[in-house]
Amino acid sequence: MAVEAHVPVTQAEIRKFLKIETEKTSMNDILDMVADGVATAINDFIGVTMITSSYTEIYDGWTSYGDPRGNTLYVKKYPIVSITSIADDDVALTSDEYYLYLAEGRIVLKNKSFTADYQTIDIVYTAGYGADRDAVPDALKLACHKWIKAIYEGDVVNFSQQFGEGTFAQLAREKMPVDVQFILEPYKVRSF
Repeated sequence: MAVEAHVPVTQAEIRKFLKIETEKTSMNDILDMVADGVATAINDFIGVTMITSSYTEIYDGWTSYGDPRGNTLYVKKYPIVSITSIADDDVALTSDEYYLYLAEGRIVLKNKSFTADYQTIDIVYTAGYGADRDAVPDALKLACHKWIKAIYEGDVVNFSQQFGEGTFAQLAREKMPVDVQFILEPYKVRSF
């Protein structure tokens, strides 16, 4: 078993961070499971996947709520990497028709407003912090390592003996370590 594709750290990197000898393979599956769980929890916390993913969303057209001109759309996941397609009332928009603010997930139409009706904006886009593990910011990788280490060293009673013997140890359902949360805060998606 290997860490899942959405996990920005490899098992070799985890073992190095935890100072686990490469010969000790009895914990491989458990380390992979913990890494998968930590990455999923971090993705949920920051509101977007660390490794880029494709998203399909439908929005109501122009309402006067916070957008008096009706030409601005904030997507749910950002930073945006690319727009695959965007349509307003089933009419495809070209990239020449809007400004794209990648870091904040904002799309602004240049010379028109979105159609004022329900469910008229369809968008398919890619968002996240890196196209693959190597492109994910080091701070996000560090957060993964620190949380995995917290579980490895503290949240499981005698981790290596329990898992080395093949028995199941209960992972304590603790909240995210404070230092991990501090690292992740700047990457967290804000709701508009």
